[in-house]
Amino acid sequence: MQVKVCGNSDPQTIAELFKLEIDFLGFICVPLSPRCLSFEQVEALVIPGSAKAKTVVVFQNEQEIDEIARAAKEVSASAIQLHGAEPVEYIESLRTKLPPEVAIWKAISISTLEDVQNVPDYCGLVDRILFDTRPEQAGDLRGGTGKKFDWNFLTSYEGGVPFMLAGGIAPEDARAVVELSIRCPLMIGVDLNSKFELGPGKKDTNLIKRFLSEIGK
Repeated sequence: MQVKVCGNSDPQTIAELFKLEIDFLGFICVPLSPRCLSFEQVEALVIPGSAKAKTVVVFQNEQEIDEIARAAKEVSASAIQLHGAEPVEYIESLRTKLPPEVAIWKAISISTLEDVQNVPDYCGLVDRILFDTRPEQAGDLRGGTGKKFDWNFLTSYEGGVPFMLAGGIAPEDARAVVELSIRCPLMIGVDLNSKFELGPGKKDTNLIKRFLSEIGK
């Protein structure tokens, strides 16, 4: 199972995370987020080509495509994660601007079973979906809230794009996550954030190490 640790901003803990069996480290460039970084700050924090974990940069709500493409190049991003309500046309345009080796991930907000059943067909458009908890009100921050949705909904997912689970995953959820992955063949990983923090952007590496061990990493 792949693991992404998102919302990083503390240099010391990032350096420690790069040494662990983590597949992806996420950096958020969304102004509304308390973990927001500039492109220049992300570039200073990543270790291109010399670390196990690949870099994912998170954007939301149709930020300038040329700026996203520039950021992807500057930080040697493995993937761009779209965490807003981006329309298909926007994603198609972004794809033309990104290098072919840079993947596009699309977050989908979930609060009901219907949200899972009505996921648009992103086959051929995005490389991965992240199922996250829907904010309580429109305009609220998406992601990093520490709140869960009913994970049982995901057994009804019939799309063709593999997905990662996000939204309020906690250290004590390791067993439940593994069991869910058995029930959901298209589930390929998890996205960890606020429940593994000492403070916004500063991860608790001991909690992450324990979680990795408990899921068999």
